Amino acid sequence: MFTEEPVKQYECLGLRYLGIYLPSNAAGLNWKQAYLDPEYRWSTTTLPIKQQDRYTFENGASMLGRTHIKDRETGEYLNLNALDTDCQTVHNRLSISIGQLLDGSSWDWVTDRLRDLIKAFLVGVGVVNGDCDHSLLDVFRQSTFVTKTRKEFGHHIYWLSKQQRKAIGTADCRKGYEFEIKTDNSLGLCTLPGSAHKDDPTYRYTAVGVTDHLLANDILYDLFLEMFKDCIINGKPDDNIKDKTKNHSNKEKDDKNQKNNKKDRVIKNLVVLSPSIIKATAGYLSEFLTKGYRNEFYLRFSGMMFHSRISEESATQIIAELCAKTNDEESMARQITLTATYEKGFDGEEIEGAPKLAELIANKIAGQDIFSATLLLDNLKFMWRTDRKAKRQREQTQLVNKSVSEAKRTQSGYIKVRGSIVGMSTVYQMFKSMRVICDDCGYDETTVYKTPLYRPHAKEWSRCPNWSKGHKGGDTAVAEYEYTSTVDIWIQDIENSTELNRLQVKLFDANTYDISAGEIVDVIGHIYVVRNNDNLNSKPECVLFTDDLVYTKRKEIALTKQDKDEIQGWKSALDKKGVSVIDELTRLFAPEMIGFDHVKKGIFIQCVNAGIKNDKERLPIRMKINVLFIGDPGTAKGALSNAAIKLIPNCQSVNGIASSGISLIAVVNRDSSGAMSVNLGTLALAKNGIGRINEIGRLKLDQQPHLFDAMEEGVTDMVKYGFPANIECHVSVLATANPISNKWKNEDKISIEEFPVLLQIADRFDLIYIFRENTEEAFLDHYTKTRIQVAKNYRQGIYEGDLEKVQKYIAYARTFNPKIGDDVELLLRHFLKQMAKSGVDGLFRKFDSLLRVSIGIARLKLKSVVDVEDANEAMQIFQFMHP
Repeated sequence: MFTEEPVKQYECLGLRYLGIYLPSNAAGLNWKQAYLDPEYRWSTTTLPIKQQDRYTFENGASMLGRTHIKDRETGEYLNLNALDTDCQTVHNRLSISIGQLLDGSSWDWVTDRLRDLIKAFLVGVGVVNGDCDHSLLDVFRQSTFVTKTRKEFGHHIYWLSKQQRKAIGTADCRKGYEFEIKTDNSLGLCTLPGSAHKDDPTYRYTAVGVTDHLLANDILYDLFLEMFKDCIINGKPDDNIKDKTKNHSNKEKDDKNQKNNKKDRVIKNLVVLSPSIIKATAGYLSEFLTKGYRNEFYLRFSGMMFHSRISEESATQIIAELCAKTNDEESMARQITLTATYEKGFDGEEIEGAPKLAELIANKIAGQDIFSATLLLDNLKFMWRTDRKAKRQREQTQLVNKSVSEAKRTQSGYIKVRGSIVGMSTVYQMFKSMRVICDDCGYDETTVYKTPLYRPHAKEWSRCPNWSKGHKGGDTAVAEYEYTSTVDIWIQDIENSTELNRLQVKLFDANTYDISAGEIVDVIGHIYVVRNNDNLNSKPECVLFTDDLVYTKRKEIALTKQDKDEIQGWKSALDKKGVSVIDELTRLFAPEMIGFDHVKKGIFIQCVNAGIKNDKERLPIRMKINVLFIGDPGTAKGALSNAAIKLIPNCQSVNGIASSGISLIAVVNRDSSGAMSVNLGTLALAKNGIGRINEIGRLKLDQQPHLFDAMEEGVTDMVKYGFPANIECHVSVLATANPISNKWKNEDKISIEEFPVLLQIADRFDLIYIFRENTEEAFLDHYTKTRIQVAKNYRQGIYEGDLEKVQKYIAYARTFNPKIGDDVELLLRHFLKQMAKSGVDGLFRKFDSLLRVSIGIARLKLKSVVDVEDANEAMQIFQFMHP
């Protein structure tokens, strides 16, 4: 039994303790965490088992490799090693007296280098000449932790070293001369004293060395290697012994993120095998798991699975099946070997695989020739490849829904993607199939391409394929092509989209007609990694080849009948109390924006009219409302406009600093082949919504004319490279700006000359709100008290659900289409005359703006007719803007 005290003692020494339960020899909880983290302490971890059994395990073992112990002089982490003496030859050499070894005249394996290493080792451990009658095994028992194993000549001799060297297994040794030097977990664990043997529960491992410290020595590995080099096949192990001393240096720590990224890429390409293949693999190999060679088998088989790109999950299941079939009680050790192997592979270290496993099967397990063993493993790998291919085919025929950003990172498959069309090309032709005919020899064959090609595989006239076969024919073959009409479109996610996540989609034949830029589409097809225009100099990209394209409605706020009934009931209750529904909406919306109720009302009016297409048979022709916030810096213009675009779907935002006028509408591109394409800008993408331009004054004056048609007509015509494009912009513009001098020059008067936009732009804004910094003492008192209370209300969740309530109300109000009565027209005409007398310019546009605002107010009140009350409210808004 392993209780708290021995566990703590072992870990203090530097042993990497792992608790094990009997009879299954399964690892205790958290074994993988303990394996992956050398500084993990089992003794300080609270395990989710009964408190009284917290440190009680039937068996205990130590992992090898890096420990939590540091060298006192250098501060470097030390590595735990163990020599496992499996055979009599190794035991006998360790039992020879030191004096005889140093004399060495009786044995060929005692070299001058070995004598030098022994002398250096003895000096390091403080052994003097008078102790020459002792053997090296005696010295180890007196200076480090040593365990007696069940084998007659078996010992585990432990030591610490600065360097981590290559592990040497019994498979590296000649038959009858086996030993192991364990330097990591690839060869399994070392059972600790007090544990029972897996094959003989009556046998307990015992400690035969010191138990209060571990020897730290960097000579022992070379000493053992020199002493037993004739035991190793070919005289010595692979010389590619890696010094891992620097694994934890500053440079390695700096490279940690890079290694993790590489590991993630490798894991992404690993394959999950089907359950049937996992069981078949275990059945195929179980007969070769001969006792005495299982450690080496699992080590090399783990490497074979890694090199074959089998996922660690599937590899774990295969090993579990093998252990179950062979009644292997060391299943936990096998899993740790697998984990260690995969970790080495992820780190880019060399790991043994199928060739070494074939040698082991041929030479030591099955006694067959190397060709037969290699063929056996090749058949297994073929079975894995077949399963992988079948899985890929299933994925390609099984429709999977993906977002645009996910599709951009999908290399193959049959997928359905929903996105907004943000760009499109002109129509061009791609090669669908090729028929090659030779009249001289009668050759006639048609090749249908898997995907349409930009470049064909053969010239129009080319050499007959039979020419190379010795038949008659030369440059006599004619290639005939079948073409398919093609249009490229680019789509992006409807929400949280960026230009970096735009997906190229190829439309063919019937789907190339009447493409509506800015619309939402569902695209179904196969995705492939191709090069643009089949040009080898172009970088590979994921492209979706379409089978079907369906236009769908833009995302709207869903309203159920219950929602509509609740909205009508809420408004009716407010009407009975004499409370304005617009005032109540103002109270619910952005309560942290204090002193801007009149601006919020304008935002609501813009939202209910946003994105409505122009109609020449309607008065006014343009229904969408454009709004400008202009004023001193730091007066919440940006915050209010940003809150506004959260009220209705499909709003877009852009900063005037980083934009040009043309880029806000669309950009025409021409690639190296001369093909044209159009990429839509922010205003074109904000179809039926609001296009927010923050800091419109930063847009250069010579770029602002590009906005004229978008703001007024809703359609922009443009020509570039001789390519005409008609861009629809059914968008309401909400812009913010500072005055030309950053602050207003006059506290009492506003001049249009201080607007940082062209007069034609300013004239297209229906509502212009002037922002000034309010420094009145009464307002400041009100602001600070209210702001503190609002912050508390947010923390307490008082405003939870208010935004959704306003969004649903506006969505419902947008479904109303109120008409203007004759009395309202007369009232507005009279008001227009009064504005003319007061010197207001742009009266014709002002009249249309009055109509739009009046209709918007009626919509907000859920009316079917605009009445005098609504018109009066509209006139009050204009009086506020034009006092």
